[in-house]
Amino acid sequence: MKPQAKRNRLYLAAGRREIREVLQTCQAIEDRKFNPFLLDVGRAISILRKYFDDWKIFEDLCLDAQAINRLSRVVRLQNSQLRFQSGSLYTDPELLQRKVELLSARRLAEIFVGSWHPIVELEQLTTSTMKEALGYWSMLLPYEERRKRLAFAGLVEPLPISQNEILRAGFAAEKDFSKHLEGVWEEMKAKSLKKKMVEYWSFISQKSYAETVRKAYLVSFLVTYGYASLIRKGGKLHLKPNEAPQPRAIEGTVSFPISITPERWREVS
Repeated sequence: MKPQAKRNRLYLAAGRREIREVLQTCQAIEDRKFNPFLLDVGRAISILRKYFDDWKIFEDLCLDAQAINRLSRVVRLQNSQLRFQSGSLYTDPELLQRKVELLSARRLAEIFVGSWHPIVELEQLTTSTMKEALGYWSMLLPYEERRKRLAFAGLVEPLPISQNEILRAGFAAEKDFSKHLEGVWEEMKAKSLKKKMVEYWSFISQKSYAETVRKAYLVSFLVTYGYASLIRKGGKLHLKPNEAPQPRAIEGTVSFPISITPERWREVS
């Protein structure tokens, strides 16, 4: 083989290898393995232009056309990414860093002052504020003098409550209390057969405010000891009775106070 022919052969082989590398990069970009801007499209086109006049056989021309097609797809991906970034006000970090480095200290200060919107104010101690504070404490009477102006009522030690007073308040003995709890639990299960739960306020609402508070008190025991669950659904509270008590771990309990005012009772009753 003549030296010139050998050089041409090696030259064309190198060209095919470079074009295949371009094709592999384009394929990786289409498979979302690399950023579309990782490929220098201008350099890839210069490679194709470099060898285009030397292709003589059909396979080489097909390889060149395939490379052109893949490059056009990469350009479309770059265009789509640019549109997305511009629409979402995205700024490339490296480009932003370069812009900041080129700005002067004066311009950076102007930008900072223009975009500065403090939400906290720090007041420093000054001579006038110190004098004002000293004057306030100097004019303030001692605590014992100020305490005399307060009218304290006499302290009364708490007295024990009798069994009759407990019964009049609506609280019975422990056995009777357990029966009341079971009765409320059975009532809850009966009213929640269709929807598996019942609305909290409609369940505890009674004819009087005192009876409503008493029933809410019993319901709180059912929820605490796992006889029922308190669920928030659709902006409302619901009670879901359990088929059997489900004890809760002590560290997992959560206090959920519900205010039952006379005004609220009138609204739901």
